[in-house]
Formats: sequence, C-alpha cells, structure tokens
Amino acid sequence: MMDIAWLLVLFSVLQVLQINASTYSEISSLYHTLTTGYNKYLRPQADYSKAAHLYISMNILNLKEINAVDGTVTISVYFTLQWDDFNLKWTPSSFNNTEYVVIPTDQIWKPPLINSNTAKEFSMFGNSDSYVIIHNSGIVTWQPGHQLEFSCNIDTTYFPFDTQKCTLDVIAWGYNMGDIYFTPTRSNIDTIHYVENSEWEMTFTSVLSEDGPPPNTKFTMYLKRRPLYLIINLIFPVILLALFNITVFLLPQDSGERVGFAITLLLSIVVFLTIAQGLLPATAQPRLSAICIVLILNMVMSGMITVSVIVSGWIYYKPEDYDVPNWIKKVICFKLYHRFTNTNQVHVINVQNEKTIDKPPIDGDESKVTWHMVAKYYDRISLIFYVIYFVCCHVSYAIDIVKGE
Repeated sequence: MMDIAWLLVLFSVLQVLQINASTYSEISSLYHTLTTGYNKYLRPQADYSKAAHLYISMNILNLKEINAVDGTVTISVYFTLQWDDFNLKWTPSSFNNTEYVVIPTDQIWKPPLINSNTAKEFSMFGNSDSYVIIHNSGIVTWQPGHQLEFSCNIDTTYFPFDTQKCTLDVIAWGYNMGDIYFTPTRSNIDTIHYVENSEWEMTFTSVLSEDGPPPNTKFTMYLKRRPLYLIINLIFPVILLALFNITVFLLPQDSGERVGFAITLLLSIVVFLTIAQGLLPATAQPRLSAICIVLILNMVMSGMITVSVIVSGWIYYKPEDYDVPNWIKKVICFKLYHRFTNTNQVHVINVQNEKTIDKPPIDGDESKVTWHMVAKYYDRISLIFYVIYFVCCHVSYAIDIVKGE
C-alpha cells in the first residue's frame, strides 16, 4: 500500500513539472505564432453577422469622494473583461503543455470602452503598459484599473439623512448594438476588496446591460450618508441657537443686553445657513433641502424676534406722560383680573400673623396700567408665539425626514 501511495505522489509531481516545464524559447515561439499576421483593428469574430459576447464585472476598491456641490462621484475600480478570440487558440502539447500566456494589450484587439457619464475628458480604459491573459482555448482576460470621476444626480432633499443612487455607465465606443453584446458575470458589484468610506455606506449595488445603441453596462450604487457628524455639528447647534433665541424675552429690560443678544443669535444662524449652503448644490431640484428650509425659517424667526425685542424696549421705555390706549388697558385689566381671581375662591395668606386677601394688583382700575406692564405682557405673548413657531417648525422637519426615509 505504501508503494502505491508513493507512486501516486511521484506521478502527481511529474504532472505538475510537465505542465510548468515551459521555457523562454517556447513562450517566445508561442508569442510570435499568436501575433504574426494578427490584425488588432478587427473585431475577432468569425461570423460578423453575430455579436461578440463581452463578459464584464466590476470590483470596487474604494469610494474616494461624493461631491454634492459639483454632482460628481470618485471611485477606484478595476474591471474583469473576458471574450473569445478565435485567432488566439493553440494546442498546449505543441508548446510543451503551455496553457496560457501573458502579452501586452497593444498587441491584440481589445474592446474600446469608456465611461460615458465621466466628469472629466473621455479616455479609453486601459493603457499601453497593461497586459492580458490568453488561454489556449482563445479566452482573453483583461483587468483594466482606473480611478473614475463620473456625474451623479445628487438629491439633497433630506440632507444629511439622504441616500444617493449613482450609476456608472460603461459603453463600447464606436460599435453598434449588433457588434458587441455585454454579459454581466454577476448581478451586483464585487465588493470583496472594498474599503469602507467614513462618510458613506454602500447599501446596495446592481449591474444591468443594455443593447444600446451603443452597447453599454450600468453599474448602480446606492450610497447612504452617515449623518452623526452633521447632526452634532450642524443640526444640533441650529436647534440650540433657535431655542436660545426665544429665551431673550426672559431677560430683564433693564439689563440692556436684549437687542445685542438677539442680533448675535441672528448672525449665528446666518453663519450656519452659509455653512449648509456650502455643503449643498446650488439647485432646488427636485426641491429645496429640508435643512435649508429649517435654517431659513429659523433665520426668519430670529429676525422677527429681533424686531419684537426692539418694539418691546420701545414700549418699556416710553415716557409715562404718554397715555396707554384704552383698548390695551382693557386687555391688561381683563388678563390680570382672570389671573388673580377664580370662581367662588379667594386666596388667603398670612402676613405677620394677619390674614389678608390677595386681590388683583390694579383692582380693575385702568388708570394703574403702565407702559412697563404693557411691555411685560407683550413679552409673554411673544414668548408663547415663538415657542409655538419653534415647535411647529422642527416637528414638521422631523416628520418630513421620517416620511422621506
């Protein structure tokens, strides 16, 4: 039994040595045999009434950048292309069992492929320094690698919770639909060597071939933005600034800082609006970005608050010799009366062991209404109005984002 096992091992080794026993002279002879008389300008198809089948797949290495402003995507990829060339067949036994050979791409026909939606100048895939692998059956394998920058219709409606659908178009330049037929070897993009991007997550890919004209293959990628960084550095500060802006009505009038505080927050919101616009394309298609709408509404609110604060200060510091209009007096008296009195109930408090009844501070006397009181109630009404404005604005934004996802 041991002798038989050793014989099998020896036979296997001899087979391997026989297969790999090709010498330089034999490979050189094979090279000259294949290239002599070869016309690299003609499509290698024996019957020109039939289309040449080009098998294609794409392996993505990394996603370098998605430029939303320019509407471009930059990726590093390599393609695996295979086709049958009847001019490049040989019998392995005639060349010491040589089953494949590697030769420069400029020595044989190769499909003229370009990225049709490139964001740069058109250029053919591959270069003169690349190589192809030719199998003895005539199957040619070519793997051109490129860093491609192509156009993509960036939809920033739900920025920064957006998902982009970007398609890379590869076409056979100069050929009609009956000349070349693309056949994808897989239904998606190969991501086995893909290095994850810190800003974008690739959620889904697909590959689809079309007859043309011209013949083409579309490689589609669905890229979802990772929003945490922008939530912390853009959305959260904007909400916080808008909330702080409302609190200006809680500052005392005598502090003298109300107008300055309101204007500072207004300018801060404008700065964040400028930052957001720098991250987004200058377009409103299919609609304006939700974050821009929120920032504009916050800017409008901040401007309105600034005006309200100025009006409040103008009321507060109005000379006492100017009478308060009667309709304002009636409103103030009505509010105070209903605030300090309830149906069939009075509040009794002890002040230095004596029982007293807490009455409305003006006892319904409209002559006691002052401009200070008017300014105070104006601030309360403004505070309530802007709180409602703030809540409606940001809740609507949240609902819009959830519906969009």
